[in-house]
Amino acid sequence: MPESCEALWHGEPVRLTRTEFELLHCLLQRHGPVVPWAVLLHEIWGYGPDNDVESIRTHVRHLRAKLEPDCHRPVHIKTIYGIGYCLDLPLDAAAGSAVGTGRLAGRLALVGESPRRRA
Repeated sequence: MPESCEALWHGEPVRLTRTEFELLHCLLQRHGPVVPWAVLLHEIWGYGPDNDVESIRTHVRHLRAKLEPDCHRPVHIKTIYGIGYCLDLPLDAAAGSAVGTGRLAGRLALVGESPRRRA
């Protein structure tokens, strides 16, 4: 597990819980398209698709409070009702493959590596 779970948001460090870090990492890997609840449940918690999604909603709410300008009207972490969530940030044209580097429009970068992906 990394020493700290944080993101750089507009160049400023934002402390994240391990679960928020994992959630953001999962959304960053699939930037743009909808990430179904089943995928989030499986990749972050190891649950099957029939499990309750309330834990996802709670962690997304906390993540929005840290990253969104107005967490009640999210523009970056969008809910696709009945399906899941999508991360909507413009790609930085100068960065090329921005998703691979974890940087989007110079605004967002994860610090450390995903805790569950380490050997």
